[in-house]
Parts: sequence; structure tokens; C-alpha cells
Amino acid sequence: MPEPWSSAPDHIESSWPFDSSRGDTVAELIELYEASIARSDNIVARHASLDATAAQVSFGKSAVTLRWLLVHMITETAWHLGHLDLLRDALGAPHVPG
Repeated sequence: MPEPWSSAPDHIESSWPFDSSRGDTVAELIELYEASIARSDNIVARHASLDATAAQVSFGKSAVTLRWLLVHMITETAWHLGHLDLLRDALGAPHVPG
């Protein structure tokens, strides 16, 4: 994995993602997010089927499919966008049409 993940502690503490990005600008965080999207797109493009299975056990149980990973990523993104909506409401900020 590229930085900042390659130098992350082995046992990531719950605050590490927040503490590690404390000095980053919005532009840097967007660039990091877009690089992650490109990396994910590249990985998906290398597989002929969403039924492809991970090479190693994931999430402590068994190897998961590419389909499961993508659904998990969509769910996490939606969850965090919901948090952003709550923050916007709390700040009285207008919603940006999506």
C-alpha cells in the first residue's frame, strides 16, 4: 500500500486515521481519495468476475468475493456521507445537490 497506509501502525488505533491527517489540506485529502478510487478501479478491471475471491482471509472469517468488497465500500461511503449530512445540518450549511 502507498502512503499514508504503508507506515501506519500494525495495530491501528481508532484515532489513527484522524490523527494522521490532521495537517492535510482539503486538496491533499481529495487527491488521496481520488488515488484510492483509481487503485480500486484498477483492481476491479483485472478481474473477469465479481465472484473472484480474495487471495487471503479477510475480516477474520474467510476469503470474500470482489462483489462483497464493492458492496462493503459502497455501504461505508454511504454511511460516511450520512455523517456529513448530519454535520451540515448541525452547522446550518446548505445541502449540495448530488
